Amino acid sequence: MDQDLPVFRVTNMEAVVANSLAQRRLSTSLLGIFASIALVLGTVGLYGVMSYAVAQRTREIGIRMAIGAVQLNVRYE
Repeated sequence: MDQDLPVFRVTNMEAVVANSLAQRRLSTSLLGIFASIALVLGTVGLYGVMSYAVAQRTREIGIRMAIGAVQLNVRYE
């Protein structure tokens, strides 16, 4: 080796490995964030649909309970 040659980009092995994994780490993080957002949106949507369905049947459920329906019949019919 020639001692007069300049040395470029002197780094340790940890930095080399970190730089090689940076793109994968970013992709994985973004995928996790978007998956979490999708899960929250799905949960809120399901809650909204169930809330709407119950709100539509509130009067019917009250009438059934008033005439003496069994709790099992009120839930599943």
